[in-house]
Amino acid sequence: MKFISTRKKARSVSLSEALERGLAEDGGLYIPEKFPHFDSIPFKSWPEFAEKILSPFFEGDHLESFLGKACKSAFSFPLPLKILNDSTAVLELFHGPTAAFKD
Repeated sequence: MKFISTRKKARSVSLSEALERGLAEDGGLYIPEKFPHFDSIPFKSWPEFAEKILSPFFEGDHLESFLGKACKSAFSFPLPLKILNDSTAVLELFHGPTAAFKD
């Protein structure tokens, strides 16, 4: 997948280039040129779920082969779901190693 600038004046780049540069040459933010559509993804584990969701963005990039390992490393702690009602749950992301909401 290629990533384009929100300002649309810079050339499209790979995931690796977007991560390395941070900002596009025209000062815009990099966004995916398209967003994948998922009908459903069977849930077995958080690392596997993350890998399936992220894999289209890594497609064709040299980092693609590291995605599975990165997801396993990133989700190496419990991720409790707090059930609010029959149709709503909240993933409590502050249980991570830094105890911060961003984990």
